Amino acid sequence: MAYFQKLLLSLLVFTIAGCSFFSTKSNGGKNKFLQLIALVLFNATQQDLNNKLYKYIAGIPYSTPSTAQFVDPSNLNKTTKTKVVLIHGWDYEEKASDPITSHDQKVANILETWQTALGYYDLNISSVQDNYDFYTFTYRTANSVEFNGKNFIKHLNSAFTKDDKVILLAHSMGGLVSRTAVYDSANTNDIIDYVVSLGTPYYGSPFSSSAYQESSGIIGDLAKFLTGTDGGKSLAHTNTGDGQISISGASNDFLDSLNSQTGKDSIFYPYAGKLSSCSNAKSGTIFSQGCTALQSGTPQFTESDGIVPVNSAQMSNKVTSNVTYKTDFDHSMLSFTIPSDTTLASQFFSEVIAKIDTLP
Repeated sequence: MAYFQKLLLSLLVFTIAGCSFFSTKSNGGKNKFLQLIALVLFNATQQDLNNKLYKYIAGIPYSTPSTAQFVDPSNLNKTTKTKVVLIHGWDYEEKASDPITSHDQKVANILETWQTALGYYDLNISSVQDNYDFYTFTYRTANSVEFNGKNFIKHLNSAFTKDDKVILLAHSMGGLVSRTAVYDSANTNDIIDYVVSLGTPYYGSPFSSSAYQESSGIIGDLAKFLTGTDGGKSLAHTNTGDGQISISGASNDFLDSLNSQTGKDSIFYPYAGKLSSCSNAKSGTIFSQGCTALQSGTPQFTESDGIVPVNSAQMSNKVTSNVTYKTDFDHSMLSFTIPSDTTLASQFFSEVIAKIDTLP
């Protein structure tokens, strides 16, 4: 709400100035002024309205969640349960210039990553409904991680207080958005208690390096996203950090700055996928091909989930005792999406909930 109050105040100032402007200018001047107001409104809402925090209302087991189950948390009374906020990763088809996402599209973006997990919530697997309230956060992944992280902490500050126990469950880029929120100056009340990350590229991915894309043969929409959007550029490989393999010409000042902050690292619990064989990727050929490209590229990355090298996903050596390795899990499997093996998916979900259960 504060955001729109500031926006309206800005428009009021514009309007007052415009009244004086109109008194001396022609209709052409009026039209230019109105166009300027429209541009201010479009840019402001385009950036803010693509980000949304929802509370998830449990639905009918074995059914696809409906849009009505995703509710603005300000419209509901909070419970005393621990809050688990699910935050998805990147969408390589998204563009910063896309129209503002509707409620239906926001829900679709969430379900792209979390439909399986929310289905398990509906089933109350591992008594997850009894102990936790699930929330979801969606954002425009084509925008920079820094921008989205700053918006994320604003939403969390609005919905929760320091008396709430808040745990972020983040896949891929979502972990970087979460880390940005943790270390943002607006996180004055330490709203976030823990971050459980699933395949997050804390030190970037080689596929965000144009030189590495060329040497490894990776092309197409994925490569275009990783080097053609601010969000993709936020995932660029960095040569800085213990255990990082050096790629000629690769750099990521944003991640280097983020990783230089260490005071709250103990709240991070990373999961890293390790494909012992590229053919073991179960979520699609993109991950087996990605694994092969990483192993045969220049330089070689022998351990990965098909997208993110293990050293990046484990946050280098920052939180060694907090890391869990998942053998033969590809990048998508880490979000519980394993269509070919639903038993393995539900077991992994229960494992992660058990991990969350242990967090004091």
